[in-house]
Amino acid sequence: MHLESNHLLGELTHQQFLDDYWQQKPLLIRNAFSSIQPPFSVEELAGLCCDSEEVGRLVLERVERDIEKGIDKKTPSSKTPPWLVIDSPLEEQDFINLPDDHWTLLVNDIERYYPEHRKLLDHFRFIPDWRIDDLMISYAADGGSVGPHVDQYDVFLIQAMGKRHWMLDANANQNNLIADVDLALLADFNPQQEWTLAAGDMLYLPPNLAHYGIAQGDNCMTYSVGFRAPSQQELMESWLDYLSDNDLTKTRYSDAGRRRPSCSGKIEATDISALKEHLYQAIQEDGEIFEQWLGSYLTEPKQIQLSIDEEDDHLFKLDEGIAYYRAANSRLAWIEHTDHILFFSDGQTSKWSIEVKGLIKYLCKHYQYPQQDLETYQQTVMAKDLILLLQKQKILHC
Repeated sequence: MHLESNHLLGELTHQQFLDDYWQQKPLLIRNAFSSIQPPFSVEELAGLCCDSEEVGRLVLERVERDIEKGIDKKTPSSKTPPWLVIDSPLEEQDFINLPDDHWTLLVNDIERYYPEHRKLLDHFRFIPDWRIDDLMISYAADGGSVGPHVDQYDVFLIQAMGKRHWMLDANANQNNLIADVDLALLADFNPQQEWTLAAGDMLYLPPNLAHYGIAQGDNCMTYSVGFRAPSQQELMESWLDYLSDNDLTKTRYSDAGRRRPSCSGKIEATDISALKEHLYQAIQEDGEIFEQWLGSYLTEPKQIQLSIDEEDDHLFKLDEGIAYYRAANSRLAWIEHTDHILFFSDGQTSKWSIEVKGLIKYLCKHYQYPQQDLETYQQTVMAKDLILLLQKQKILHC
């Protein structure tokens, strides 16, 4: 992948962007990237969507055409919705039947199939790694779009090829959706801001800002850098599951020294407070147990399911001359204490001496590891054990 960036945020420093724009308001940066040459063709993207059950989807907007010539042969024409969504695995026939315009192919987690795209994600590591979710690519024919919608997370939209016209509506009713569509599309959309992005331009959008992007001309390709924003429910469910799985929620309620109730059927205020405290003691663990769960949760990798052979397919090859590299779908993180480090690798937790801090920082920062660099860090038995652990976990490959 050929990639060159001008100043990513224009005249803004990273901190100025975080202070004034992050999660607050949109920002358009012209010529954020001076050169982007994706290392694949639309045919290769289509092939990925045919090989995997989870990688992508095809979105077709119904316009004034004979819908009997559409790609959905399972839906009667009288019931055809205004937007059609087909999830992967796609079939060759799906692409053969495509119209000339108003369709979009979405491919998720493109950096996992083409690891060289990590170089693009590196530009956004002024946000912590655990917050970066994935890199999605959208390839659209003229007029192609996924409709007016809202994302609940931050996103950077990078135009790689062609042009796309973006419209923003800060006042959209997010509860008024188009019916019978497998996408949460807004029924009412009245833009207040509009821009057309050409190759190299980038648009930042904060969460919950309605937007609508339409391809202008063919061969429109847009990268989307998305960020993780776990809900309270997701965090709570995972935390409670962790406590339960590790037998940390079995302490029984006790009330030694309690006072006689004023009425046997009444739940006293003191009981309410005591039971709240009993519950809080289970979920408000402030020590390493919470950190161990959190690090494991934040580094749990996405599962990749492809029918192609990873050993032979070109998608999984990295730069020549690299002795070791990190697996495409792996996640690493660490938490530092005074005398030790909690290290997290693909949802697994291990504890290490502070003496291997340099190695852990190096492993987390990079994705490719020249052998001579690893040898520099492997000066102790503990450092060698850490490298061996990652090899056994199939995170570190040579």
